[in-house]
Formats: sequence, structure tokens, C-alpha cells
Amino acid sequence: MELQKASLACLVLVLAVLPALKVSTQQPQGPTYGAIVVRGDIYADWTLAMAFSMKERVPVLTLYKEVNEEEVIGVLTSLSEARRSVLIVGDSMAVPRGFEIILKSMRIDVDRVGGATRADTSLQMIIRGFWADSRELVVVDGQKRELYIPALSLSSTYLAPIIYSTEGRLPENFFKVLENYMPNLETVYVLDDSLIEEEVAELINKGYVIKELNITTVEAPKKSSLQQALLWLRERALGMIVGLFTGTILSYLIISGRKRSPTDLLMSFLTRDERTLVEIIRKNKEVKQEDLPELTGFSRPKVSRMVNELVSRGILEKEVFGKTYVLRIRNLFKEET
Repeated sequence: MELQKASLACLVLVLAVLPALKVSTQQPQGPTYGAIVVRGDIYADWTLAMAFSMKERVPVLTLYKEVNEEEVIGVLTSLSEARRSVLIVGDSMAVPRGFEIILKSMRIDVDRVGGATRADTSLQMIIRGFWADSRELVVVDGQKRELYIPALSLSSTYLAPIIYSTEGRLPENFFKVLENYMPNLETVYVLDDSLIEEEVAELINKGYVIKELNITTVEAPKKSSLQQALLWLRERALGMIVGLFTGTILSYLIISGRKRSPTDLLMSFLTRDERTLVEIIRKNKEVKQEDLPELTGFSRPKVSRMVNELVSRGILEKEVFGKTYVLRIRNLFKEET
């Protein structure tokens, strides 16, 4: 009889413990990345990397193709054995496969998130489960670079992922991804008319709270004293990043000891391939996009990607010309006569 009571007690204990074990095995594990690598001159990818970095407190290293590849690799050699892994944000045209192969040869685990477009990449960040517990989400037009910093500020405030829209529309399979990978989502912030009315209506029909914000009115709701202190630190950290970048530029101009034209300054912050393309357009005043592969020696897909990126960054302007585009340097960067 005593043996039966003991067995029953053990069974009750096991049944009580099992649910807790089940829950713990289903919870996502914490980040194991030692660092994030992203192209420093592709700001759409950089914004996504910074958002994830601030959420998980993982450092971001910016790569400028072959220019500083050796320095980045040197920094990554210091990764500890416990966190000897790197997340690359961007496709192979942004961060080349050769760089990934070098890291793997150093026994560094490499993970990559990168889609065919910036919208696809932003959706992949959610599909990978990086934001599974988030209750907020930020939607921003992926072509409006002036919205990247406001979107990043909101992301750091609410620990929310950023999704890029394209011409007012959400990425393909967006709602299916939310259902599977963001079950706790409640509020969607939409910056500066980044979505058309039909998409907003669909979000509302799905039960989400929509908050449409102008970049001049982005403001967090009232928080507790502790939360306000933490938010203050996050916001100042973002300001320090921007200030450091601005200060670096100013220091560079002062140290150079001479007045530099806008074009000289522009060229200093372009990659080698971007300089080649921009220089050709500058010399010819304007160039048809279909002529650039022959003039630069680059493939058509590479030219198309570079042109779109330079236009989104406000360096080039393009105008429809028949079945192609005419490309020009924006007035800001034209030589003074």
C-alpha cells in the first residue's frame, strides 16, 4: 500500500513538471552571434542590422567591400569560443561570398539574411525568428532614406522589427509571415504614408492597431521612471552613433587642410565600383542606363543594383527615356563653374 502511494506521488510530480519542461523547450534561445556584419554604404541593410543590434546588444561591423575587409576580419579574430558566430545582413552582392568563406576558414560560424530586395531582407529578419516576442512593428517606405533614422528610433524604443514597403505595398506573404512568426503582434507603426489605404485597411481587418506617424511627430508614450531612463539611454546611444559619424566627417575635412568640392567629398565615401560609375556619369553630364554595362565593364544586374542604390541615397537622379533611363549627378554634387 505504501509503495502504491509513493508511486502515485511520483506520477503526480512528473505530471506537474512536464508542462513546465514543454514550455521551456519551446521558448526561443537567446542570440549566439558574436557580431553582425553589414555593408556600411547600403543604409537599408545597415538600418535592419542596427535595429537587431540594439535589441540583442550585439556589435555591428560595417564592411566597405575590399577597402576595410582586412580590418573587419582582424576584429572578428577576437570572438570568444562561446560566441564565435557572425550574422551577415545583405545578399552576396552586398557582402561577397569570398568574405563569408574566409570567416568559415577561421572556424567562425556564419549565418546570412538577405533577400532579392530590401523589402525581402526585412521580411527575412522576421522569418528567422529574431522578433518572435515583439508586440510592435514599424513599417517604412524602403526607398525613402530620410525615414531610416526615425524608423530606427522607433525600433529601439519599442524593440520592434522594421519592415520596408515598396510603392505603398507590404512584401509578398507578409500576413502569412506575421501569423507564423509574430503571434504576439498588436501595434503597427506606419511612417509618413508608407502604405496605401488598402494595405492599412487589411491590417485593421486582421485586428492590428494602426498608428500612422509623421517623422516630425514621432513620440513614445509615457513610461515609468525606469523605462524612461532606459529609453533615454537608448535614444542618446543612437544620437552618439549619428554624432560620431558626423564628427568623423568634420574631422576628416579639417585634417585634410584644404577646401574640398562636393564631388571630392562624395567620392571619399563611395566604394571603388561606385566611384567608377559616378565618375563616368559626371564626365558625360548624363548617360543612358543601358550604356553603363559597356562603359563600366559591369554586368547589367550589377549596374541596375548600383544605380537603384545610388538613386535611393540621393546621389544620382534618373529620368525615363524611352525604354531606359537617363542618369545624372544630382545638383548637390555637381562641380561649381
